[in-house]
Amino acid sequence: MRTHLSENQLARCLVGQATRAELEHSRECPECGAEMSRFAQAVVQYQGSVRQQVNERIALRPTVHIPKPGGAGMQTRRWVVVAAAAAVLVFLPFSGAEKKSEEFRPAISTETDPDTVMNRVNLHLARTVPSPMQPLMLGVEDMNP
Repeated sequence: MRTHLSENQLARCLVGQATRAELEHSRECPECGAEMSRFAQAVVQYQGSVRQQVNERIALRPTVHIPKPGGAGMQTRRWVVVAAAAAVLVFLPFSGAEKKSEEFRPAISTETDPDTVMNRVNLHLARTVPSPMQPLMLGVEDMNP
């Protein structure tokens, strides 16, 4: 390469996008090497000044306390109410299951007469539908004449 690198070529060398010929020229040519170091130093100084200005502005800026909006407490209460309603809906079916199972238990006979006990046993054995299903059969007419 007989001519020196342009400003765009120097910038590409600094950011790592230069061609092989441009990189070789920047290493071999003392004038282009010196120009690249001056350009790199200018970029570093610019970055430092920008950082310094940002830090100064941050230091001068007053601390602002932003209060919570008035509805923030209301939002929490809403979630508590929703959670309580969900808990009630989850446990409600289980509380009714105990009552239903107690309703369908057969009555325990306190009669001790042997004939009455035997008649009840025979009646129980003659059933065609299991006792847990009997509430379903209340509306069905007897098929046996």
